[in-house]
Amino acid sequence: MFTPTHNHRLAALILLLSLACAHKQQEQASQKVIERATFDLKCSREEVTVQKISDDHSFMGVNNTTWGASGCDRQITYKSSCGLGNCQVVADAATTAAN
Repeated sequence: MFTPTHNHRLAALILLLSLACAHKQQEQASQKVIERATFDLKCSREEVTVQKISDDHSFMGVNNTTWGASGCDRQITYKSSCGLGNCQVVADAATTAAN
């Protein structure tokens, strides 16, 4: 049986694991955004800068984020959806049409 002390330790462990997992997902999404942006903006990796615009929402372990990428006098917005060991990055249609 778990005592209150065990419950607090278990809750802290779960929190630490979820934070580590979220950080890894953010890193994975950032790298995928850079890869996509180098192609979409027709720039070298060194010319592309990426920044997180917003954390849109999380549901059942899947984190959705909006990213901005710029380089070679152009910019584009991406949406990422990461969770369950997978990370998808999609260009926002409005910014794609503008480039």
